[in-house]
Amino acid sequence: MKVAERGGFRVYVYREVGQPHHLPHCNVRWADGDAQVDLPGMRQMIGTSLPRAARRLLEDEREAIIAAWNALNPERSAG
Repeated sequence: MKVAERGGFRVYVYREVGQPHHLPHCNVRWADGDAQVDLPGMRQMIGTSLPRAARRLLEDEREAIIAAWNALNPERSAG
């Protein structure tokens, strides 16, 4: 599910079915890369180095991103 978008950066959260494969996280995608960011700490876990504008988007939309994760993955709350 796309949770946020700005300036070519898109933030997605997915429902994890079966065995969880990571900590609670979101996926950030843009033309030149992608990354996974932990929730609620907003620290990059893997992927291309996040541009400053992507970090600002994550900070601005933090509550909505965490709420989306918690709605899709209620058994694995992100805080």
